[in-house]
Amino acid sequence: MAGQPPKDGHAALGRAEGQAARDLAGQQAGASRLLLRVIGLPFWLPFYVAGVIRQRRAMARFAREQSDGKLIDDALGREIALAWMARHSERYPHGQYGRGFNKLERRFARMAQQHKEDHR
Repeated sequence: MAGQPPKDGHAALGRAEGQAARDLAGQQAGASRLLLRVIGLPFWLPFYVAGVIRQRRAMARFAREQSDGKLIDDALGREIALAWMARHSERYPHGQYGRGFNKLERRFARMAQQHKEDHR
């Protein structure tokens, strides 16, 4: 009859072998990617670090501009983070509901607090 599993188990054996082959190919691809990353690390790492430093400086400058003359409280970090997200909306498509908002809010609150302490 059509639609019933075969009684001899050849189909189950074929599926198991196919799954094993896919698992092995996935492991080999993962190892290849890891090897390429380790080899390429000295080349891309300086560019990555320079980009992170550039972004942190821009964020600190933005936090200073936004926090000048304002009372430093819990809401200021949120306000600055929302303004940053509005300015860089292409990087934060989900806005305050995205997964990085809380971390960004804490970072801006820390930057504003640091700016306040530096100007005492």
